[in-house]
Amino acid sequence: MKYEKNAPLLAFSVLLFSSGAVVTLNELYGAFDFSAFPEIVPRRPDDDEFNLPWGDFLLGFSAFCVIVEEFSLLSIYDLAIENLTRLTDDARTKHQELVGLHEHAKTLKERAQKKHDELVRLCEKANTLYRDMSRQSEERQESLRAVWLKVLGVVIVIVLAFTSMCG
Repeated sequence: MKYEKNAPLLAFSVLLFSSGAVVTLNELYGAFDFSAFPEIVPRRPDDDEFNLPWGDFLLGFSAFCVIVEEFSLLSIYDLAIENLTRLTDDARTKHQELVGLHEHAKTLKERAQKKHDELVRLCEKANTLYRDMSRQSEERQESLRAVWLKVLGVVIVIVLAFTSMCG
């Protein structure tokens, strides 16, 4: 990971900060005279006793290391922002595709509904046509029966007429 290469610098700056804090506290402790305890009176250091304030240097260098680390993290922040921008654009594109698919599905649903309505109408017409054809077939059967009955009646009359004339 990219964070792992910044870990040693961070650990070093933490070590410098804690060392600087300890040295600075030690210097402060040495600079005060505690003989008149509740009053803390600063003691004047002798010239031979006076040392450089190493704690301040350590704290300053620790702050410098933290600043260097922050500047190295800027590339990570930029990369995160680029990734976030890319992901946002991808999400926006996918959303537009989803909206398009939804509209297409809506169109297909409307077409299917129209086809369904047309099929229902055709089915009703087919049922009506079947009923009409069945009724016409029954009427034709009745008409044929009536004709056959008439023909049979005429044949019977003719046969009776011949049998009565011949007989």
